[in-house]
Amino acid sequence: MDRLKAMTSLQVKGRDFVQAGVAARQIGTGSSFLFGFSKELLTVGAHDTEIQFRTQLGRLIVKASFLPKEMLYHGELAV
Repeated sequence: MDRLKAMTSLQVKGRDFVQAGVAARQIGTGSSFLFGFSKELLTVGAHDTEIQFRTQLGRLIVKASFLPKEMLYHGELAV
């Protein structure tokens, strides 16, 4: 899990990558992973244009992009 944590990051567009602080297997399934990132190291605002998630599982590189404006709950940014 430490290697997976070291290979996982988030990046707000225009800023440096932030490494995951926590990595764990989801209890019950064993086939899903959960990652945690420090809010102090990775501040996200509704004005940010894009967030990119990246991890590596062996030779497989997984990337996903998110738009903060689509991550609202009751009008507030939900991150």
